[in-house]
Amino acid sequence: MKIDNINSTAVTTKRDLYGKISAVNYFKLFDNVPGDDKVLVIDTMKSYKDIITIAQVVYPTDYGVTFTVYQDYFKTVMKNPGRATAKAIAAQQASALDMLKLIKNDAMSFYLAKDVDAA
Repeated sequence: MKIDNINSTAVTTKRDLYGKISAVNYFKLFDNVPGDDKVLVIDTMKSYKDIITIAQVVYPTDYGVTFTVYQDYFKTVMKNPGRATAKAIAAQQASALDMLKLIKNDAMSFYLAKDVDAA
């Protein structure tokens, strides 16, 4: 799967097949490492009574993306109560993107620590 608009900080909201609104941005995790295809995903959506923003690292494949639970980076970045309108989701996604450098450094540290432990 080819991910469009990688490394774009533009915030756009979309409705899925079931009518749920979300905002998603994709970033290459390690820019300077050839052959490393890890992609950091920052996703804001409604979760029960809250608006939640998560950050996770996925690997693109021919058929979509893959993610291994407990072995790949996953973290809740923000969780705020409120009505999940397009405006509220876009605002929270923009706030999360303001923290992009911190989130990216945290994800990179996660994988670098795994490499040290494996050695």
